[in-house]
Amino acid sequence: MDDFVSQQNGSCREKLLIAISGRGAFGNFKREIRSMGLEQRWYDFQADAYKRKAITWCEEHDLEWEE
Repeated sequence: MDDFVSQQNGSCREKLLIAISGRGAFGNFKREIRSMGLEQRWYDFQADAYKRKAITWCEEHDLEWEE
């Protein structure tokens, strides 16, 4: 979430920073991205992050990555 938030601009970033601090951070984050219309952007970001992690893991274990 931190990486996603850091890529946002201005007031969006500020609202998301507040949302992810403290108790209930993930729920607060989800509510904020829905209200700002960023939900699909978050899911795309998350999917890309998982993909990068999987590719890195495959490379570290000498496995071929297939799309």
